[in-house]
Amino acid sequence: MLPKKFIFALFCSVGVAMPFAVMAQMPSSSPSGMSMPGGTIPTDTGGGMTPAAPGGMMKTPLKTPSTVKPTTTTTAKPSVNSATLKELVKVNGIGTATAKKIIASRPYATLDDLVTKKVLTKKQLAQLESKIGL
Repeated sequence: MLPKKFIFALFCSVGVAMPFAVMAQMPSSSPSGMSMPGGTIPTDTGGGMTPAAPGGMMKTPLKTPSTVKPTTTTTAKPSVNSATLKELVKVNGIGTATAKKIIASRPYATLDDLVTKKVLTKKQLAQLESKIGL
């Protein structure tokens, strides 16, 4: 059986909250010099641990790193009025020939002008509407 002071030190060194039942059985003073004044249970006041909850265990507050960035990334849709040939070709569904037609027929007031100016078919526009912008 391990000595109580070793168990206490082990729990403290790994940052695990020790059950009150175990801590209550520990002497308030030991021959080796480890003491708890007045027999009270120590709590970390440096922000690491919070005082015990009525349930009996000490709770550690959740910490979130300040460097965490949102996981949602928004990519700008290429504009049919200002995108380069390379930017338009990167869009899935637009090839080099279609990109050249888009550039040659600029400017566009709405995306429907792509159909009106016979650059795209209605079906092609329906597939590309969510991928391109003005």
